[in-house]
Amino acid sequence: MSLVWILFTALMLSAAATDLASYRIPNLIVLSLAVLFGVTLVVGAPPGAWQTHLLAGGVGLVAMIVIYSFGGMGAGDGKLIAATILWAGTSVVMPLLFWIAMSGLAFAALLVSLRLALSVPQVQRNLGLTTLPRILRRHEGVPYGVAIASGALIASNSFPHWLWTL
Repeated sequence: MSLVWILFTALMLSAAATDLASYRIPNLIVLSLAVLFGVTLVVGAPPGAWQTHLLAGGVGLVAMIVIYSFGGMGAGDGKLIAATILWAGTSVVMPLLFWIAMSGLAFAALLVSLRLALSVPQVQRNLGLTTLPRILRRHEGVPYGVAIASGALIASNSFPHWLWTL
C-alpha cells in the first residue's frame, strides 16, 4: 500500500465525516489534499505530468465557482471536487465525475428513504427519538462531501499510477 494513497484516503474520509457531521468541509482538508498532490508531483511525477493535472484542476475550480454562484452546491463541496480533479488529471476526470455522481445518487436515495421513514411520528416513538439529527430531517440539504469522497476513492484506482508509488 502506498503512503500517499493512505493519506489521500484519510483526507477524503475526513472530508466526508466532517461534512456528514456539520455540513462543512474544512479548508484545511482541501488545502492538505492540494499540498499532498504538490509534494507527490515534485517527488514522483514523470516529466510533463503536471500540465494535465493543473489544467484539470484549474478548469474544475472555475466550473465549481460557477456552479456555486448559481447555488448548485456549497463552497466546500466545490473546493473538494476541484482538489480531487487536480489528482485525477484530464485523462481520468470523466470517470471521477461519473463515480461522484453515482455515489451521490446512491447516498441521496438512502438519505431520502431514511428521512421519509423517520418522518412518521410512530416510527420516531418506536425508536425512542425525540428529535432527529439535522441530516435526517426532511428539507435539509445533502452533505455531498460523502459522495465526493466515495466517488474519489472508487476512481482513485484509475488515477495515474505514479501518484501511488510513494
